[in-house]
Amino acid sequence: LRFDADEAVATRDGLFTAAAGYPGVPRWLGTRLPDLVTTPGRERERATAQLRGCSGVIVFAADEDNPAAWQEAGRCYQRVALVAQSRGIRTGPANAALDVPEVRARLSRNLGLGERRPVLALRFGRGGTTLPRSLRRPAADLTTGQA
Repeated sequence: LRFDADEAVATRDGLFTAAAGYPGVPRWLGTRLPDLVTTPGRERERATAQLRGCSGVIVFAADEDNPAAWQEAGRCYQRVALVAQSRGIRTGPANAALDVPEVRARLSRNLGLGERRPVLALRFGRGGTTLPRSLRRPAADLTTGQA
């Protein structure tokens, strides 16, 4: 996590907390703030409001529960998010509930997925507040050109 704009610009990696709708704060405070102000109830209310305010949700499911299946779901998510971005559709993760086994199982039943496991959830829509983006380093800084 990058807690303030200076840190986000200096590192050009990670998740800039302002991109998730949180205020920019110094790192020393940012590492302590969640324990001080976040409760399960508040996070549930926040996630519920986000879901109710979006146009729809896409759930990515996998046939198996292993790293290869999770990676494939991630690749599918990436392709959908890139196409959505190219068409002016905003996306945001909605995965927190999938971390709770009972919720994940109930969602699988409600969607008729059978033995398939919900892996990722993505909310999408056109409205909402424009948030800062998490910065990224140029690809050339990350590659060596060697196969």
